[in-house]
Amino acid sequence: MSRRRLLARNTALNAGGRVWDAISSIVLIRYAVEQLGDGAFGVWVLVGAFTGYVALLDFGLASAYVKYNAEHWARDEVDELSSVLSTGTAFYFAVGVVLSATIWFCAPIVIALLDRWHLLGGIAANEATFVLRWSVVLFAATSAMAGFAALLTGLQRMGLTNALAFGASIVKLTVAVVCIERGYGLRGLLFAHWAAFGVFAIGCAVAAHWIVPGLRVSITRIRRATFHKLFGFGVRAQVARFSNLVMFETDHVIAGVVTGSAGTVALYSFGVVMANKLRQVPTLVVSAMLPAAADLDARADTQRLQELYLRATKYLALAAVPATAVALGCAGPLMRTWLGDRDGLETSIWVLRILGAGYLANVMAGAGMSVALGLGRADIQMRAGLIATGANLILTVGLFFWIGFWGIPLATAISMFLSSGWFFRRMRSITGVGAVSVLRESLVWPTLAVCPGLVFALWCDWFTAESAGFLMNASALCAGLAFLSVTYVGLIRFTPFFDSYDVEFLGDTLLMRRIPGFELWSARARRV
Repeated sequence: MSRRRLLARNTALNAGGRVWDAISSIVLIRYAVEQLGDGAFGVWVLVGAFTGYVALLDFGLASAYVKYNAEHWARDEVDELSSVLSTGTAFYFAVGVVLSATIWFCAPIVIALLDRWHLLGGIAANEATFVLRWSVVLFAATSAMAGFAALLTGLQRMGLTNALAFGASIVKLTVAVVCIERGYGLRGLLFAHWAAFGVFAIGCAVAAHWIVPGLRVSITRIRRATFHKLFGFGVRAQVARFSNLVMFETDHVIAGVVTGSAGTVALYSFGVVMANKLRQVPTLVVSAMLPAAADLDARADTQRLQELYLRATKYLALAAVPATAVALGCAGPLMRTWLGDRDGLETSIWVLRILGAGYLANVMAGAGMSVALGLGRADIQMRAGLIATGANLILTVGLFFWIGFWGIPLATAISMFLSSGWFFRRMRSITGVGAVSVLRESLVWPTLAVCPGLVFALWCDWFTAESAGFLMNASALCAGLAFLSVTYVGLIRFTPFFDSYDVEFLGDTLLMRRIPGFELWSARARRV
């Protein structure tokens, strides 16, 4: 299979997996909130944020898995694949034992602090302690087994990983409903995540050994040189993970502390969750890029790497701009359709709008980030993460004291723009493509094409602002999405955005020629 066809197939497979993940997550959150209440769900969010910070102590070795697995597979180095997997698994097992034991004894202290800040949301301290302890143990177990899933990704076998993830999500939904209905509360959500982990981890381990018959995970294949290689890459990538935590998780904690309400944590989280789901739509374009970039780097194919960066950024913008328009224009009917009539829902709506705008900048750097990581330049991601983290912390303090609560999401959005701006300037020295030219080619025409749809979506939002009915909001949401989609697809064809290469890629590689009307729609672009 050609690299272009393989990349397109893997992207399509990831798209299916992400869409299902978004749907299942949204359904599970709505069900859990209805059954457990905003306060209990806010405690679940806070536990997740705490576990995310604990996860920083793993030194980020897993972030190097995909790159080095792809390189060793391209060179047919099965023994090196075994070394990467054995070394990483042993390291995470040891770290997991230490972290689990430490948090097991410290958990009551953390829960006491949440209680002191009035953030337990009516949940008993012993239940919250149980959930925190076993959430960290789950993180440790997941990290120890992560190498098998990363191996499949590095080998570009996205069909297997997505099939296993789909099966695990079905198990999670089923177990969650059964346990919550039986009165297990937050423990039921925890049990569901444990069950999903078991299915996914076992499946990935079996599939990895099936695809690579010579793969061996043993003490004899643990090597110091492999650890240094993984550690050197992982520590730099870890800064980016810390930045993501500061931008995407710390906001929940700050919002809860300043308001003294676990319910506010939940409301803030609803906006963040939906913004993240919309953010996943454009990131599908680059979801299969890292192993492809690492493979090209191993083959020293610089020209194709540059082409990969340019085209992927262009296609990323094609999806990111309308996704941002949905976050801005359809936020009201979208959230009211999802969560119904709920006190304080305007908070969730405006968090979605503000973060949705910031995510455009964050997403646009995705293609370049994958290329940089594929080239082993984790330092670029590290520096961009440091800029985002520093800007976010400073702006959060300044804007909160200036304008209050809304300074928290605004600081996150602005920091994303600052970090991405620096990143695009820095990528010029790696790819030879200037920031202004790549953004001009990718953003201008999609932005103009989406404007009519955005205006209509905003009108639908305004029209239903006082309505809490499901039917009215769902109808407005569907109308806004339909008009935005039709006008965007219709107008983009009249711009110089697509050229003959794009038509060939869409028509032949993605097989869109089978769609009635594609030839007419692409007629202008074929002449460019």
